[in-house]
Amino acid sequence: MMKSRDKNCVRQDFEDAIARILANKPRNPTLRTKAERGSLKMNISNVALEAGRSRTLVGKPDTEYADVRRKIIDLMEADIGASATERIIKELREQRDLCRVERDRAMSEAHKYLIELEKAQRRILQLKTMLERYQKAEGMKLSSVSNLADRPPTQNR
Repeated sequence: MMKSRDKNCVRQDFEDAIARILANKPRNPTLRTKAERGSLKMNISNVALEAGRSRTLVGKPDTEYADVRRKIIDLMEADIGASATERIIKELREQRDLCRVERDRAMSEAHKYLIELEKAQRRILQLKTMLERYQKAEGMKLSSVSNLADRPPTQNR
């Protein structure tokens, strides 16, 4: 069955669809499933699907229904329709992402210092060997060297 192309009828279909999505009570089976899962979002595609109209009627800024498009976009920006749980989840995901960035930066910094430590340990072993050779040549006893020189270098991970 073809829907009417009467401008007032089309506009009313979009308005009704917006109201149903805001109420989380869509008629469209696909959107009803999303609503049951808690993932129904206010956006141009969902409003058009719920209204049973083409997305292109409100998809571009220069359409006859620019006011309806603006209303949908305003609702999307205001995040109306998103539950408190969804907002909390969104904030937690943002915090998680920031923590991951900080963790990666810290790991990179730690890796840099580990490499420097290994270089220093290798240099200590070189110097200890040189000192032993020098003392042997001079007939001197080996003096105590730092405990760091007695440890083998750590493995680079």
